[in-house]
Amino acid sequence: MSSQTLRPHAELVRDVQAALRGLHHAVDSLSQTVADQLGVNRTDLRCIHMLGLHGPLTAGQLAEMCGLTTGAVTAVIDRLESIGFARRVRDLADRRRVYVELTPSAGQQMGAIYRDLIAASTATMENYSDEMLIFLRDFVQRGSHVTLEHVERVKAMNIAVGDKARQAEPS
Repeated sequence: MSSQTLRPHAELVRDVQAALRGLHHAVDSLSQTVADQLGVNRTDLRCIHMLGLHGPLTAGQLAEMCGLTTGAVTAVIDRLESIGFARRVRDLADRRRVYVELTPSAGQQMGAIYRDLIAASTATMENYSDEMLIFLRDFVQRGSHVTLEHVERVKAMNIAVGDKARQAEPS
């Protein structure tokens, strides 16, 4: 038994929370670096990731998944089309419906950017048993759910900063 397992539960919880904050910072840094390399903003990159994860989406679906208005997502799609990363494709069954999809070029560029990370993370996961991977998958899925619930709570807060905070303070 290692000394790590002898630590109090509350300390281990704090350690995991600190590790997650570190992971968040690393992912945030990677996202900014990728956006900078591609010459897009973080919102555009978030839409690229959603299209890569889910495949073709309607503009409405993409807007909802990324927390954007339909007007904002239209501007994103226009920007992604202008750099050759996305295209609009009519639904053959319902010509009124239009999907947005990544172009093959976008797929190749994103693959080149993430290939080494995917290989390294796959190699790391080879060290874990199936049971551990199932646990990790569950932990990440639950963590994502908890985080997205918190997003909604934060949106509902009336947070004022800077001059607005001073104005909101009671006299």
